[in-house]
Amino acid sequence: MDEARIIESIRQGHVNAFEEIVEHYQMPMVRYLYRLTGDLAAAQDLAQDTFFQAYRGIDSFNTHIADTCPSTTETGRQTLACQH
Repeated sequence: MDEARIIESIRQGHVNAFEEIVEHYQMPMVRYLYRLTGDLAAAQDLAQDTFFQAYRGIDSFNTHIADTCPSTTETGRQTLACQH
């Protein structure tokens, strides 16, 4: 996944491009948060909040950090965590 390309597309007004980010990272994010909380509902809520905050802050998202953070499906959730 080319996060920098998708982020730039979102910045240009293609809000549907954010769906690619959510679809790619949602399940790994929920699994990660579930391991931290032990509560599936809380993990889902936290994941939703994380994506909401990422979308709201997309203009300040540093694509250079995205290039250095892990971006595989297994560790992709860390890319968002690197921003906070």
